[in-house]
Amino acid sequence: WRGHHKWQAMYTWALLPLLPINWHFMEFFDLVNMVHMGRPISKMASSSATIALCLRVCFFIRFYAIPLYYYPSLFTVFYQFIVLCAGGMYLGVNFVISHNFEGVKTVLSSPDRSQHKKRDWAFEQVETSSTVGGRVLGFFHGGLNYQIEHHLFPRISHVHYHKLQPVVRQWCSEHGLAYAYFPTLTENIAATYRHLNTLGQPDSKVKAG
Repeated sequence: WRGHHKWQAMYTWALLPLLPINWHFMEFFDLVNMVHMGRPISKMASSSATIALCLRVCFFIRFYAIPLYYYPSLFTVFYQFIVLCAGGMYLGVNFVISHNFEGVKTVLSSPDRSQHKKRDWAFEQVETSSTVGGRVLGFFHGGLNYQIEHHLFPRISHVHYHKLQPVVRQWCSEHGLAYAYFPTLTENIAATYRHLNTLGQPDSKVKAG
């Protein structure tokens, strides 16, 4: 714990627009160094990493280089920044509220991964995610609001998530799992704010799964 964590419930939202900087550049160097979140990537994934690097370079050329080549101006840089901030804010809010809210459990109870007790994969997906809103919000969010269903069935089109939700909720009830659901974005964001505020206290304890 550090002093600035006390205010994370407020400054987290202001930092979300900067997420694309991490996605575009930090992840590029992670691919070069074959690491992910500080952990080494298996050499068996070398070919996939090479393809990802090539595609990332193509993206840099398309998003950054070409516009600046044809319109070499600070306005171009400014508009690129605005686009990145808008995308970062939109996706960042969705990701943060989906996995940080009152009652959420953590997969790791200790920074030492060797102490982690493995549980059923599906249980962990449910207990570390939440769903907000319904079918209308799902239409505009591409199904990201159905985060629990998205984690359990990533290969199923999001247009079917609203059909899966009652099945998943019943399954959770039968297995004694808490299904985190928020009727509105406002309620979900408020729960996230309270959770971040709690985590920001020096004596906070997060319930592990």
